[in-house]
Amino acid sequence: MIRNRIFFSVLLFCTVSCLYAGDKISSLSTVFSDVILSGMQPGMVYSIKKERGLPYEVKNETEDDAQVEVIAQVPAKRHLKPGYEAIPDASWIKVVPSNFELKPGEATDCDIIISIPPASEYENRHYQAMIVTQAADSPYMPGVSIGFSLATRLRFSTGATPEEVMNEYRAKVMDSLKIDMMPLSLNVGEITAGEYHELDGEELGVIQMVNRGREDYSVEFEISGHPERFNIASGYEYAPGDLRVKIARKKIKLKARMIEDVKMKLMVPENEEYYGRDFGIIVLAKIKDLEIPLELYSRIYFSVKEKAEE
Repeated sequence: MIRNRIFFSVLLFCTVSCLYAGDKISSLSTVFSDVILSGMQPGMVYSIKKERGLPYEVKNETEDDAQVEVIAQVPAKRHLKPGYEAIPDASWIKVVPSNFELKPGEATDCDIIISIPPASEYENRHYQAMIVTQAADSPYMPGVSIGFSLATRLRFSTGATPEEVMNEYRAKVMDSLKIDMMPLSLNVGEITAGEYHELDGEELGVIQMVNRGREDYSVEFEISGHPERFNIASGYEYAPGDLRVKIARKKIKLKARMIEDVKMKLMVPENEEYYGRDFGIIVLAKIKDLEIPLELYSRIYFSVKEKAEE
């Protein structure tokens, strides 16, 4: 019986990972992170470490030496994520090194090599494999092994990534970023055509960016050129293309634990067609320097006053 429990930390940055509930699991620790690979081509060989700078790190956090092996396996149906199928053959994936010894506190970076056979049947497919980290039989203690395993899901596409997977990734990343754009809808009431109106928090309200996390982020703002992507309240129309909006600062560094006002001015041209109508615009906040594009948005509603009688 093993007296000291063995723990490993397995980190695969930008790859979806999970605990694999096998019959021989002992105590393991892991860091979960989301990884989505796409745009891969049949007939090509990819080194995840070289192409993306993503090492698969295995660390021995115990006080004992450990013999470890890391291998690829074809996943069982119950472990497949929606939109993905099992990799046809585990030999498509090699781990280097795949068998090694770690002394207490030591860590090893493994490279995951994906080789896709050159056949048209593998085009535009979405595959999943399991990367399994487990205790290897010690060459010094024949017949003795430590019964545990940890598996991470490796997903990749020979084409575009499924949209539902991208949405899942965005949701998880946004949850970890702890960034909000508030309010989701801002109604500034009536405005006069031909005049600039300031949305600065004094009279007409203001949109704010809230960073509740511990990291700083670069954010860029713009007015959506495709507002039809977003739903607006019943009774309102998408603002006309000649609406003039001036954002005070189009780029900001959103500091950790801080709130920033997104001040702007807007003016509706003096056009007979616009008087007495209700409009809505979409303000986008794009979070930069992330693995995939992420954006938040707020709706601004306003009504154009009727033309004054001459």
